[in-house]
Amino acid sequence: MIHSPLPPFNQRPTMEPSSTRKYHRCPAPGCQLVVPNRMFSCAAHWRALSHDIRRDIMLSYRPSQTVATASEDWKLAVGRAIEMWKV
Repeated sequence: MIHSPLPPFNQRPTMEPSSTRKYHRCPAPGCQLVVPNRMFSCAAHWRALSHDIRRDIMLSYRPSQTVATASEDWKLAVGRAIEMWKV
């Protein structure tokens, strides 16, 4: 699978609603890789997470959820992942 960096924000198309995008940027701080929506993060950052955090993210995710509709458990697991990446 090929991952490519996103174009600068001022060059990104804004007409496509977030619910129809097929890709998103890896949420790890400073990572610019683009990953399919079925993946939470790029492979390197996913493997860097502890088993417990990966499990919590997978168990609390619901297909077709958005950040607005995500469960509190998922948001907490994502917060733990971002804190772990910052270290």
